[in-house]
Amino acid sequence: MATLEARLRTARQTGELPASADPRSLAAYIAAVIQGMSQRARDGATAAELTKPPS
Repeated sequence: MATLEARLRTARQTGELPASADPRSLAAYIAAVIQGMSQRARDGATAAELTKPPS
């Protein structure tokens, strides 16, 4: 998570993210999404199910 947070800080500094973005919170959110996807995969979700955008 530290690596992701550092990358998000760089993105904020270079203008890829707005100055108001909170890299620590964004990193925690992204980690939670990835962990949830991992759990779903472990429970049998297919790659197609995990990558399909919501309708």
